Amino acid sequence: MKRKAKIGITSMLEDCYSVKSDYVRSVEESGGVPVVLPALSNIEDIPQQCEGLSGILLIGGPDLDAKTYGQENVPEMKLLPEVVGQYYLSLARYVCEQTNFALLGICLGAQAINVSLGGTLIRHLPAERPEAMEHRRLWPPAENMHLAQFASDSLLPTIFGCDSLLVNSSHHQAINIIAPGWKAVAHASDGIVEAIAPQFSNGRFLLGIQWHPERLFKQEPHCRIFQAFVDAAERVQA
Repeated sequence: MKRKAKIGITSMLEDCYSVKSDYVRSVEESGGVPVVLPALSNIEDIPQQCEGLSGILLIGGPDLDAKTYGQENVPEMKLLPEVVGQYYLSLARYVCEQTNFALLGICLGAQAINVSLGGTLIRHLPAERPEAMEHRRLWPPAENMHLAQFASDSLLPTIFGCDSLLVNSSHHQAINIIAPGWKAVAHASDGIVEAIAPQFSNGRFLLGIQWHPERLFKQEPHCRIFQAFVDAAERVQA
């Protein structure tokens, strides 16, 4: 029997640690074994927490404190609990720099990858990029869909089998200055960055995307990104 890849999935903290079932289902139905990770206050324990894993999924959520990328918070921001924000940044940096794990960051997860490695964010799109289209999900459960154009030299055309895709937008922040060593691999038509990846991945699956494929998992080709992620994690443990 083939040994399945264990995928660590981050969680949010309100009264308790929790993760939306869409993330767990997307990993499990793609052949991975999901393991929910609570945020650690002692970040030195992250390597031990990650023992036995071969992939990390950084899920979406509220906003990182702007001081983590050298700016001031604005009233439109809803901040993560400090312990979660610091954990996200530390975990993203650890996975990128000290492991060979597969890594997928979704929305906040993509932003955390960027900030952890030295990039910055647009704190509130309507104020800082008023010319941009509406990227927020204003009328849930209806999705706000727009086109994302993929870079031809990225993993995305191979994963999805196309050079652009209608994606579901649900964010008021976005990646601004991209971290050193990384690049934009997808853009919306208004120029907002929709995905980032390393300039040189050396065969690793390292990807941050701004949209939410877990909510579209039952639809082709959106499910393919989780299959590619889990497949990459399986190769790590081989």
